[in-house]
Amino acid sequence: MSTPYAHGKLMYAVKAGILVGTAYFTYAQGVWGDQNDVTECIRRWQEYIRSINTRKPPIFDQCGNVIKKENNESLLAPVYSIYKSCVTTCFSGVAKMPLVIKCAYIDYLKALERKRAEEEKERKLKKERG
Repeated sequence: MSTPYAHGKLMYAVKAGILVGTAYFTYAQGVWGDQNDVTECIRRWQEYIRSINTRKPPIFDQCGNVIKKENNESLLAPVYSIYKSCVTTCFSGVAKMPLVIKCAYIDYLKALERKRAEEEKERKLKKERG
């Protein structure tokens, strides 16, 4: 027995609603904004997580911005540091790749020249002996 046609449409509507709700929530939180919005979003969520761990509610000002406590320890700092080092390593490898290829090609050409020179020396030695 197959599922009714309306059930499929309802499931697509539910999925679309979840997608739109997620996009709206992330936009409202400031994830898709400029750097200040993103920084404020990270601060707000750090305070939410800290409030869960310490059982103290986060402190906000009148505009809804997080009032950062004196504790400079960030919960996301180690994760961000690892992410930053991974991205830096990857992009430095991508940036160095043309230079590595160029150096390898130059080394290859030099090796070919040496091989030709050695073969030429061997031919001369064979001519002199033979």
